[in-house]
Amino acid sequence: MNYLTGLPAQVQIALLILLIAFTGILFSMVILLLYRLVMYRRNKRERICINTIQALLAKEVVLNEQLHRGTPVKAVVLDIAAFKAIPLHKKWCRQLLVAQLIEYRHLLSGKTAELLRKLYVELGLYRQARSFINSARPGHIAAGLHELCEMAMPADKDRLLMLAQHTDRNVMEMARCACVRLLREPLVFLKEVQKPLLPWEKLELLRLLSLRNDVCLPEFSGFMNEAYHHSVISLSMRAAAWFQQFEAIPALMKMLDNPEQELRAEAVNALGRLGAEVAEEILVQRYTAETMMVKIEVVKALGRIGSGRCLVFLEQELTDGEVFELRKKSARSIIQHKALAKNNIQRLTEHTIGLPHLMIVHSANPLIRN
Repeated sequence: MNYLTGLPAQVQIALLILLIAFTGILFSMVILLLYRLVMYRRNKRERICINTIQALLAKEVVLNEQLHRGTPVKAVVLDIAAFKAIPLHKKWCRQLLVAQLIEYRHLLSGKTAELLRKLYVELGLYRQARSFINSARPGHIAAGLHELCEMAMPADKDRLLMLAQHTDRNVMEMARCACVRLLREPLVFLKEVQKPLLPWEKLELLRLLSLRNDVCLPEFSGFMNEAYHHSVISLSMRAAAWFQQFEAIPALMKMLDNPEQELRAEAVNALGRLGAEVAEEILVQRYTAETMMVKIEVVKALGRIGSGRCLVFLEQELTDGEVFELRKKSARSIIQHKALAKNNIQRLTEHTIGLPHLMIVHSANPLIRN
């Protein structure tokens, strides 16, 4: 100690810094080793639990003898005591079992998936998920909605509609998807939509709706009026085309007078996908007065309808048009007429030069999609 006190102040400060650094490194290493030890024990514990769960699921669900003999799912007797032997009262164990049930439901279908759901119900695992959706924490609400949706568990309609207006964007989107997946009226929440549906959200809602085979689809034309949010109107037009609701054609034609060009473009797109021949003449008449976005959809729609009555219009747009994109889409629409446009395609191929010739040849090549 006397030796240290005799050293210059700069050296003493340097030694003190080294001592602090060494102590900090040693402390960090101890913390890291303890963390790795805890994680090792946790992973080992979870691995043993997962193996036990998978063995029980294989025996009681996947290879269930009663189910394979043709016993109805409701009449199958499950060995609930075997599952209660694992520590389901602990949060981590319950989460592991629920995760395995969800994973198995993704991999399996039919009666086996129904049996997994029955096991979930008989073990009372749904209670925590239902309590979560009544929580004030957005993370808990989203987790509860996800679990109930994956296990196809019924949920309170009023609560879901309330969550569909939640201030948290993630909760709101999860609640909307939950409405489509769980309610008997899957689109009931559309009446209360105040914030716009995002493009990816529209696609997801349509995908989920297409998976429902236990409900009757609503008439989407009923949502095509100004009382609804413009994103709801857009979704309804896409849905009418997706599910081929031809009775929505009159409502779609009325939407051509909407002041928003995005909605007019969506309406034209839907008419084309529905093959609405009654709309061809109106589309051609409105063409010159429309915006570029709508014009592109009109040209594409005429190709999808493919009645052959508008081939002259498409040829004129191809040969005399001034906008490159419209001329290219016109060439593609002519090709989409197939046999009806055989003579037109041959004439255009042989007698046009320059850009129109390149466009028609390019569009006629089956190896090129754009």
